[in-house]
Amino acid sequence: MYAPRLLLGFLLGLTGMSPLTSAAQAPVEVNTCGQVVMGGGFLAADLDCTGFTGGLLDYGAAVVLSRRSTLDLRGFTLSGGQFSVICAEPCGGTSNALCAVPSCKILGGGGTIAGAVNSGIVSDRISVEDVTVRDHGDRGIDTYGSVRLRNSLVTANKIGVVTNRYVALIDSTVTGNTQSDIVATRGVRLHGSSTVGP
Repeated sequence: MYAPRLLLGFLLGLTGMSPLTSAAQAPVEVNTCGQVVMGGGFLAADLDCTGFTGGLLDYGAAVVLSRRSTLDLRGFTLSGGQFSVICAEPCGGTSNALCAVPSCKILGGGGTIAGAVNSGIVSDRISVEDVTVRDHGDRGIDTYGSVRLRNSLVTANKIGVVTNRYVALIDSTVTGNTQSDIVATRGVRLHGSSTVGP
């Protein structure tokens, strides 16, 4: 059985089951910093959350994706927040923490996730398609589980991608990150015209 992982600062550790679910429902427009998406959400314009520190449990996440949710940028830019996107739900009980959910997905349509104070995307397992992830203060993508990038660019972060599993790049580029491009315990799998580093 899957055990959601607790988000403590920038780290993911083991914890109990999450009380929320994201039942299938029509996608909703994401137009407010701190918005929680259950099922599917989309941008209809750029969303600038620079300086945002509130939201779910005051993590400062610009957008929170719950269990198996999808965010569609539709070519727009999501910027700012302490974190741009966290894939998580409240752990429940007396804990004032978030537990990572099994997986979530971000579709870009050529859109961008940029400029979080800490990390751009924090998740257990993440699929990112046609997105530019850039200019985050720490990590572009920070996960415990696997990362799948398709037609995407990760650049100009302190570290591009960090995972305890593997990173699969499909026609994607991770380059120009100041400290390291990819830190992956189980390596990098390159497909198509993918590149890592300069």
